[in-house]
Amino acid sequence: MISYLQHKEIDKSRWDELIDKSPNGIIYAQSWYLDIVCPDWDAIVLNNYQAGMPLPRRKKYILHYIFKPFHIQQLGLFHIARINNDDINLFLNTIPKKFVVADIVLNEENIYIPGKYECLTKQNNKLKIDCPYNEILKGFNNNCIRNIKKTVNSGLSISKSISSSDFSDFIFENLKNQIDSLNKNDFEILKILMDETIRRKKGELICIKNKHQEIIAAGAFFFSSDRLICSFRASSCEGKKNQAMYMLVNEQIKKYANKFKWFDFSGSNIPGIAYFNSTFGAKVSEYQTIRIKRFPLQLKFFTIR
Repeated sequence: MISYLQHKEIDKSRWDELIDKSPNGIIYAQSWYLDIVCPDWDAIVLNNYQAGMPLPRRKKYILHYIFKPFHIQQLGLFHIARINNDDINLFLNTIPKKFVVADIVLNEENIYIPGKYECLTKQNNKLKIDCPYNEILKGFNNNCIRNIKKTVNSGLSISKSISSSDFSDFIFENLKNQIDSLNKNDFEILKILMDETIRRKKGELICIKNKHQEIIAAGAFFFSSDRLICSFRASSCEGKKNQAMYMLVNEQIKKYANKFKWFDFSGSNIPGIAYFNSTFGAKVSEYQTIRIKRFPLQLKFFTIR
């Protein structure tokens, strides 16, 4: 039986066991991660946690809605039991009517056949790194190799000496004019998230410094099952000029070659970022987002931030 569970009804230990055993389990769906980025998340669960779909939710005025937190790329349906495409529809149809809007982000394994709900396909970029670094290097294009060499000749250095607070501030300062929907609270949450991630040894923060020991690029990396996820990253103007992000990504690929199956770039649909990822030999994979709208006509301009 498929059941909707409010947050207080979720057995967190059984939920995490589901995510750990699911072939498509990912760090974004772990209960501790969800508790930080959306403390009131609910879930839809099959039987004894044989499958589950997390529902990050909020309330605006008197209206309940489901949204995709800034800190999450993919969620969707996770499972121990065998599922098929029809099961995704069953879970979506179980979402309570009280949610006037639901933005549901699926994962790469979930396939929703467009029909009852709006569906948008998004791109992710992944690079196989389950082999020696020298083998991976063969897939880098000439522009990538040239930019990596440029960083070496520019006197840049890689470092783990960056606090969650400094990292969050750096990302905010260098992305705030590029992404309209960002707000300062997202980055306060990012700080808490990275503190907890590092405490649990589930990820790390890496930065690139110039010869004056000033941070010019930084990235957050999550250790998630078979993949190393490059989640949040940014460069300053100086970092962009010196191609510092090429050094950061290359050093992480070199460090974790043969330790994970995938280096996950976390996107992107943005052409410039997608091109950067492709220079390392990353291939495109796809995932879907579903939008369910149930509000009356007079609420058609309702937004879900």
